[in-house]
Amino acid sequence: MNQNDEIEPNSNDLEYEKWEFKDLEFKKGCLHYETSQPYRLWYEYLRLSPIYLLAHKLHINKSLTDKEKDMLPDDFDEVLKTYDAFGNVYKYPFRIWWTYYGATLFGMPKSKPTATPLAYVATGHETDVDACTRALNKYLKNDSPIKNSIQPSYMLIAVPLAGHTREDILQAVSNTFDESYLNEPAAYKLHCERFHIETLTKGLRLLYTKIENPTIALWRLGAKAKISKTYEDFEGDETVNYKNSERTEKLAILTSAMYRSSVSIMENAARGKFPCKDEIKVKFDYLYMKQLINRRRESNLRYLNWLVDAFKSKIITPNG
Repeated sequence: MNQNDEIEPNSNDLEYEKWEFKDLEFKKGCLHYETSQPYRLWYEYLRLSPIYLLAHKLHINKSLTDKEKDMLPDDFDEVLKTYDAFGNVYKYPFRIWWTYYGATLFGMPKSKPTATPLAYVATGHETDVDACTRALNKYLKNDSPIKNSIQPSYMLIAVPLAGHTREDILQAVSNTFDESYLNEPAAYKLHCERFHIETLTKGLRLLYTKIENPTIALWRLGAKAKISKTYEDFEGDETVNYKNSERTEKLAILTSAMYRSSVSIMENAARGKFPCKDEIKVKFDYLYMKQLINRRRESNLRYLNWLVDAFKSKIITPNG
């Protein structure tokens, strides 16, 4: 990205989806592009979920209105559990969020590990336990702009130094490791091994298009969301007549099925399962969701352009 430019929305750029930011997406071929794709979709489905939004409101406001309480499902505790792990997915665009959550949630490290010395006690000196505790607390403190509730795994090791060679000390550290430490399971895994990124992307695009066009006919909705190559010649603005009535009817059926499936995927995502099609029904306030999406995008853009300005001014470094 050219730091002389501001980050811009993706409007009128067919290369990007509605939820993506031009010049701020992982490039094809890089490690994070391949590994983060399904989790990117999980993240974006969460951002549209009305139930996840209620968990966010409860976290921020500490209470809900009577109307919102009536909307709560019986398994809302599962949604709250997911929110505690995934956090505020609204404030930051995916690439920023992924940097802090990829490793702790999905076992996807953002970089190679680095060892941090917490204390050194010289021979003949008494150990200052309070100083060691302060050093540990400082290490554990999350100074990132995103507060992740899941603490990454780490190991505390005390190594005697006096009279030992560097080789012996490193060997002693290596010997402390058990393979089980290195194969620690991820906090969250994808719900199934086989799924199609393209199909999940189409479903997400369909939800966005529905929010933008809540009263549109089903076949027009499917055409605008481009859910099938079979109907890619449709733009969604055509007049139904005897020549295309059968095709529009089939497209409407296809759109309806994909929409129901996408809603279920969205709501299961809020319950920590993705991608999962177990049927869950939910009511959408389309106008409110459209306003929310617009406000969220404006907020994300302001944050991203603040980052660009901070890099230019050297207020923060690329690593911090």
